[in-house]
Amino acid sequence: MDKNHNTLEDFQNHTREKVTKVLITTPEELQETINVAVNMAFANQPQIVHEPPKNLRSIAALADFLGCSTVTAQKIKNSGILRFYQAGRKVIFKSNEVLEDLAYRGGKL
Repeated sequence: MDKNHNTLEDFQNHTREKVTKVLITTPEELQETINVAVNMAFANQPQIVHEPPKNLRSIAALADFLGCSTVTAQKIKNSGILRFYQAGRKVIFKSNEVLEDLAYRGGKL
């Protein structure tokens, strides 16, 4: 029982008034309430910036992109997990394709 209400009936009446106030709103008021709640929920979330895809022009660049060693990057390339393009000794990975290939595998290498 709430300490501000003397009887169960007072408490129920107070609660009913609060519920009634929430239920009697215009569509615009409801939309505004939802907008405020959503904005508050996402206020502290990091912003995702979509950059254009980069060409990763070496195993070292792939390693930097993935945050692994060049040996591991070479093993990943050799495994066939990632799409790549090769002209002679030059290897090129497209960053957006690397991310897609990893997402397809559930982020597991």
